[in-house]
Amino acid sequence: MKQNHQTQADSRGEPRVRFPFGRMLLFYFLWIVLAGAGTPELWVGIPAAVLSGWLSAKLLPAHGLRWRPAGLLCLCARFVRDSMVAGGEIALVILRPTIKIKPGFVSHRTDIPGEAMCAFFKSYNSLTPGTLAVEPEPDGSLKFHCLDVRHPVAEGLSVNEAALLRAIKTDGGDARG
Repeated sequence: MKQNHQTQADSRGEPRVRFPFGRMLLFYFLWIVLAGAGTPELWVGIPAAVLSGWLSAKLLPAHGLRWRPAGLLCLCARFVRDSMVAGGEIALVILRPTIKIKPGFVSHRTDIPGEAMCAFFKSYNSLTPGTLAVEPEPDGSLKFHCLDVRHPVAEGLSVNEAALLRAIKTDGGDARG
């Protein structure tokens, strides 16, 4: 399914943004969630959504990646599950100081296309309690600080990457190529 916020060149060769209707709908839905469906502020949300949709398309044009809804749903479900498990483990460490941890760093080589999606991957994993993305390694792999290196953190990063790659596709098909 093609989205309608791709860029084209105008007569001067400048990039021109098509009407970003999908983004505007997304921003209006967000407005409704934040303001409430029965409030008089819904009318204020319309110009705010139009402006924010247009600005987002102008400042962050389409980059050839698209979300697959089913993959995105699985990615969100995995995030909630991982957060609950990691939060429980951290609570145990806090409540039982006798539990020994071994903090350290784990490197992860990624096949995620583009800097924006790589930044999303780092943020996604950093939101999970006990894992934090730090500076990249000289060889290009990503470096993560984790609460306990004895846990299968590297395997979890690989599973998260696979879930992310299933959730996105490029204009040419699958995100892997």
